[in-house]
Amino acid sequence: MRWLFGCLIVGLALRFCVIAVVDVRQLSDYATYAALAEMLLETGQYESAGTVAHWPPGLPLVLAGTAWLTGDIGTAILVLNTACFAATLGIAFALAKQLAGGRAARFVVLLLAVWPNYVLVFGLAHKEQLAIALVTGAVLLYLSAARAGRRQSWLKVILSGLVLGYASLTQPSLLLFGLVFLVFEVLTARRALTAAGRVGIVFVMVALCQIPWALRNQAVLGEFVVGTTSSGYVLLIANNPLAYGGYMPPEDIGLVELSGLGEVEASRRARAAAIDWITDNPGAFVVLALQKQILFLGDDAIGAYDLFRRGLEDVSSVFLLAKGTSNVFWIAVMGLVLLSLWSGWRTRLSDKFDLSIIMLPVFYSMAIHSVFESNGRHHFTAMVFIAIIASLLVSERNRGVEEDSAQPCSSGTI
Repeated sequence: MRWLFGCLIVGLALRFCVIAVVDVRQLSDYATYAALAEMLLETGQYESAGTVAHWPPGLPLVLAGTAWLTGDIGTAILVLNTACFAATLGIAFALAKQLAGGRAARFVVLLLAVWPNYVLVFGLAHKEQLAIALVTGAVLLYLSAARAGRRQSWLKVILSGLVLGYASLTQPSLLLFGLVFLVFEVLTARRALTAAGRVGIVFVMVALCQIPWALRNQAVLGEFVVGTTSSGYVLLIANNPLAYGGYMPPEDIGLVELSGLGEVEASRRARAAAIDWITDNPGAFVVLALQKQILFLGDDAIGAYDLFRRGLEDVSSVFLLAKGTSNVFWIAVMGLVLLSLWSGWRTRLSDKFDLSIIMLPVFYSMAIHSVFESNGRHHFTAMVFIAIIASLLVSERNRGVEEDSAQPCSSGTI
């Protein structure tokens, strides 16, 4: 616990040092989330640029509640991100310790404390900081339920589903994350009926979390919208004749006319145009999916861009230094991941199928962003799982001294 607390202090010190020396500007999506939170707090309305369901409500709702306590949005962002960081660190430590032992857990929280990209986004209204805490918490709860006796497990499963449900309100790409638990159960469970019950409960809880938002959308739009009305745009941005895998303004695509339409109809037409392009160009879609993986894994400097480049004409030396530091760190982590996987494949670690609970979220994110828009920002919610995979190398080298190493789920009581 002293190590965990020390990493928390170091991590917060680094983050508040950045806040102290950098003029943090809420631009682009961050400005929108901050404005939506202020609107909720002041008027109870939820609208941006004439749309009422384009932006996911998870972060603005929590941010508005925090601002009600703190008195202003700026302070609320720092308070919320501090809480999210502390929660993520504690959850990551517990999850890594269960799966790979105490030494690996200590390494994971050290990585997260000093991770440059994670440090640099601290002052922003950045929904991924909330999402990473929620999705990692949902995984920890689910794993604990799978390992517990049947009487103790169901409350944890319900809580896991509810936490994941709110995560999907924060980050819509997590709506189908329950599939991770389904595959995990296929790999590990001995009692199929119990496993199916757990997975079913998670999907029900996620649906229950979405229902109030969908009913609200029904009331204001006349449509039962789950997720957001931006889903069609996001699919079209990533799948069209000019697509490169990342963001591009929808009006630059020219594949379908969307101006003058309501947000629901515009999203529907954008989705249909994207699906038509995919079915007409399967080869190009596969090539584009591979390009999206390069974008997904090839950069970890969104924090550097948002602090030192976004909205500015000149490329500063500070930006180049921050971007370089972030990506050197990312390359080092990816190197550790590859070494860990190679080491694990050659030893009995490969027989511990419960480790799939950390592999599968990464594969899930990669799969989602092989279809939708992709860039380095989108691997943020998989950051804890990537860090745990990287830590397995440490766990492997110290297998003999790890008294608290995790046991395979398949040998436990399911």
